[in-house]
Amino acid sequence: MNKIIKTGENCIKELESLQARLGELQVRLLKAMVGTKNPFIIEDFQNALIKLEAIQRSIGEVQIELLEALSAQKYRSEKAEKKVSVAGQEKEIAEVGVSQPVIERAQNIIIPVDWLKSRGIKIVKLRRPDPMDEMANRAAFSLGLHFNRLRDFYETIKKRVNGANITSFSMKGRDQNIIGISCQFAQALYKSELLKKYEYDSSKKCIEFDVETSGKIKNFFTGEWFERFVSQLIRNAIHRFSGKFVDSQVIMGVHIQLPNHTEAELDVLAGLPGEKIMWVECKTGEWQKYLGRFRNLNNKYLKIPRKLAILALLDE
Repeated sequence: MNKIIKTGENCIKELESLQARLGELQVRLLKAMVGTKNPFIIEDFQNALIKLEAIQRSIGEVQIELLEALSAQKYRSEKAEKKVSVAGQEKEIAEVGVSQPVIERAQNIIIPVDWLKSRGIKIVKLRRPDPMDEMANRAAFSLGLHFNRLRDFYETIKKRVNGANITSFSMKGRDQNIIGISCQFAQALYKSELLKKYEYDSSKKCIEFDVETSGKIKNFFTGEWFERFVSQLIRNAIHRFSGKFVDSQVIMGVHIQLPNHTEAELDVLAGLPGEKIMWVECKTGEWQKYLGRFRNLNNKYLKIPRKLAILALLDE
């Protein structure tokens, strides 16, 4: 069993190296584009960059699947060693970047909207689908997957969103992998209209950018992206372990009215196989003050088992 886990971990490391190599190729193509005015070459190189981006995204998805599989395998191994039967018991929570459930194959699922109504909780507002959701989700997934490498660029964008006079991000002294991933992330943001300007100056190793300051854009960078990332991890996990998934199984940013007529917002609510509900609150900043409210809301109204009521933290 340990040999299988070791093989999976080695594969993840090799895929990381491949990601780095693809990042280097992207930087070389970007430099070549800056150095020519030939529209045909520029178009061909742009198409090549789009294809490289798709390859990187696919590799990232494979990495996530391997991480999920390894977490599930480690979970089973630990249970086998302890000789503890899990039949009819709550599943443990497996750690994969943020907490995810090891989900049992089952047929019965709960739809979160119906589950809330059954508890006398009124839905005030649901986040509506947006034509740009797919691209925004890709950008969020890229940021979550490579957060340690993208942290500085992300913090710079967030400062701009909050009014700072910053429209460039220098990458001098950074390795080619970080440069490639940063450019890929900026492209994804630009395509999803989360950036209104994006240019890469290869001579200065600098990204020139700008961003709208609307509430929608600000919400994405100050926390919504993390909710999108977590919800995608949950969706992937449900599909992997149950073999099926419907969109209504996971809802984000739902505003509710409790039976005592006070209002609250739930970041991510997911219906799991086995008629279980998972609630995840995503915090990108200070979370200590929120902990008491989190527990009170669950103890009084939601009553979700502790192992399925999760506070996902970007930083501890």
